[in-house]
Amino acid sequence: MMVKAAPGIALDGIANVSPGSTLSIQAQSSSGTPFIKSTTATVSQNGRFRTVLDFGGLSPGTEFTLTVRYNNSTLIEQSGVVLTSSHG
Repeated sequence: MMVKAAPGIALDGIANVSPGSTLSIQAQSSSGTPFIKSTTATVSQNGRFRTVLDFGGLSPGTEFTLTVRYNNSTLIEQSGVVLTSSHG
């Protein structure tokens, strides 16, 4: 996953849990600029969820891990990298 170094970056996903379930979402740096960003998202009727995180001010090339949890179980774990704010 690649995200721009900008505020208001939307992250979408699909989770195999009941609609209305609240997911815990965390992005944590694994290199570069240290950061931890946390939020929640509610699962819709079709299993989809969306949340927004602020990646503004982070250095391009900063690597991170995005983790989505439900009831203390990890549903999704994905690596990512921050791009420049003007990237495509």
